[in-house]
Amino acid sequence: MKKIVFMWVVFLMTTFVFVGTAPAALSSANQNIRDLDVMVRFIWDHKFIAYRLRSISLDERTIYYGENYKVVFARGKRTLPPGAVGPAPALEFKSTNDPKLSLVIIEERERSRYKSPLVNHVCD
Repeated sequence: MKKIVFMWVVFLMTTFVFVGTAPAALSSANQNIRDLDVMVRFIWDHKFIAYRLRSISLDERTIYYGENYKVVFARGKRTLPPGAVGPAPALEFKSTNDPKLSLVIIEERERSRYKSPLVNHVCD
């Protein structure tokens, strides 16, 4: 009986060791590259930020530019069912303290809201 209990304990400990070292869905290096890509694309889309860029913080998910302006990003909503393993949701624009950028973002959202799928369609 003691031998069976001992073997069971060894089995459980071994299982916990292997489960505890399971690889992540996406390594932190790859996640950082994805996050940085989102932030750099945002800068490309809003070139006036690039002209006054001070720093990009992956830890804070924030772009700093100008005197005291910043653009903050947050993770989007997770689309996987609870308990499912997968990559973290992509970063999305969350907020800014720059009134000029706020107006630009509002205009972009309005344009995309009313954008016709036939905008680039060429009629013969």
